[in-house]
Amino acid sequence: LVGFSDILDWRPMQFLDLPPGRSCSFCNVIPTLTFVLKCSHVVCKPCYGAVIDSIGLCPFDGHPAHESDILRLSRDEVDNFTVRCCNSSQDCDFVGTVAQAKHHLFSECYFHPVTCNGCNTKVIRNDIVMHIVDKECQGESSVSETPQDSGDVCDIRQNITSCLESLSEKVSAVEEQLNTHTVSIDEAKSSIGRIGELMSMLRLDERDRVIPQMVDHSVSVQLLTADRDAVGKLIDEVDVLQRCSEEVTTFTKAEKEGSETKPIAKASCGIPRGQGTLEKCLVDTSLVMEEKCKGLLEVQGFVGLLRKTSSSEPLAITPNILLCGYSP
Repeated sequence: LVGFSDILDWRPMQFLDLPPGRSCSFCNVIPTLTFVLKCSHVVCKPCYGAVIDSIGLCPFDGHPAHESDILRLSRDEVDNFTVRCCNSSQDCDFVGTVAQAKHHLFSECYFHPVTCNGCNTKVIRNDIVMHIVDKECQGESSVSETPQDSGDVCDIRQNITSCLESLSEKVSAVEEQLNTHTVSIDEAKSSIGRIGELMSMLRLDERDRVIPQMVDHSVSVQLLTADRDAVGKLIDEVDVLQRCSEEVTTFTKAEKEGSETKPIAKASCGIPRGQGTLEKCLVDTSLVMEEKCKGLLEVQGFVGLLRKTSSSEPLAITPNILLCGYSP
């Protein structure tokens, strides 16, 4: 039945006096509305729609699936049909109308299947007592199987416990590795900071070391330039004295030849003394220049320059080095 009773709908029932044309020829359901095809087959509404939407022919004889009549079935008509109990397959012998079957099924029928608490099998309600009394129940075997089941449960629990312990150990190992990496990162950051500080200190030290050398070099160059100018002046004076000496010599020779040159020779007697004085000043100046050149050699890079002078490679020669006598 479908669409007649909330109690009996979709329950298998055996009708004893069902008129023809009331059940679907395809699904055996008794609906409230049936369609009679031209080939005399009767179908319910869902099956009729499926036939029309698919092949449009009756699946049994291949005739066109067009209805020739529509039959309607009311609830009152269904209540008067004679049926067997829904539990007739369980040996229930009730026979009555559909209306009586509703009352019987929920109030009088003891042939409903129930579940035994001892063996979890389906047993007819009317036979449950004898099932237990006659020891048909498998409760003992179930009890005997309980230790095995409990053993399986214990094994599963042990497996779960061991898995949890293994996971806990792995988590601890991962945490230790993370802590180690964190410490290493902190140490690396600290080392980078120290390296930065050392680099800053090195820059300051290099600056403090180079700047004084540059200043000393500049001062030495300035002194060397001044000394060069002084020596140049002395050389010029020596040249003048040399020319004077030559002129005196010429005048001396002329004095021997005549008396007219005596006043000049007498005036030039003091020239050798002046020349000796100038030569002494020149020697003193040369000694001073030598000491200053020794100090200049301590300037950064000068010693390397002097070492290169012994090689055959050409070098650029500055006036300072020419003055000091260090030209290759």
